[in-house]
Amino acid sequence: MIYHLFEFYKKFYRLRTKISKQDRHGIYSKLDALILDAIALAIKARFQTGIEKVPTLKDLRTNIEILKRMVRLMQELDIIGLSLYQAFEEELQEISKETNGWIGSFQKNNRLL
Repeated sequence: MIYHLFEFYKKFYRLRTKISKQDRHGIYSKLDALILDAIALAIKARFQTGIEKVPTLKDLRTNIEILKRMVRLMQELDIIGLSLYQAFEEELQEISKETNGWIGSFQKNNRLL
């Protein structure tokens, strides 16, 4: 999942030169920070053990859901086109599945979540 987050960020980062300055300093900036936070949370969770993972994984799941909605908002505001939105959404869906799988396996093994 960390790999997928890095790949998603690279594609998103390259978008910065293709959007208006106003959008770049608004919603794009917020999304940029959210993606970097998600990467940090995934790395943090990777190195935590046991019950320490629970709050981090919950934060990561929430962060990814916020990302999905913000990307949709970018498309609805015509900041990005439909095809780019669909590509981003597909990647975020995969990241979300991986996160939920990670949470599910942890829940199954520890019955904590």
